[in-house]
Amino acid sequence: MAVFSRTYQAGPRLSSPAYLSRYGPVIKVRIQVPDDAGTLPTNLPDSGTHGRQGLALIDTGAARSAVDAGVIRGMGVVPVDVAMTGTAVGSHLLDVFPATLGFDELGLTLVFDKVLGANIAAQGIIAILGRDVLRRMVLVYDGVSGHVVIAH
Repeated sequence: MAVFSRTYQAGPRLSSPAYLSRYGPVIKVRIQVPDDAGTLPTNLPDSGTHGRQGLALIDTGAARSAVDAGVIRGMGVVPVDVAMTGTAVGSHLLDVFPATLGFDELGLTLVFDKVLGANIAAQGIIAILGRDVLRRMVLVYDGVSGHVVIAH
């Protein structure tokens, strides 16, 4: 079983529990184009096997995972569908893309036929991990110590 374990330490002004509570648990993610995805005929620097790396927010309130729409479009991927999704501020119609999400710290790669495309990069993240990913993992969120453990 692969394990990711992190205690969030923010420095003297914000304790680990306060930091975790304010910014949420994140893990490094690599977004890639699936081998059989319909991509645009481009030579964009972000396209190909290397993909884009960034942070993914672990969100137990999200039923479905999402990637930043700008990131996945920048890789040349075209939407394959649209889906209505509900958020705290109402319902939204979002494009849906094929994507591969890699978690090097867990030695895990997941291929999605359909993942939501949302505008989330302004939050400092490129993906949201919902319960469709978390159902394959064990998640321990220790808010008292500011510690998160993920195992698969």
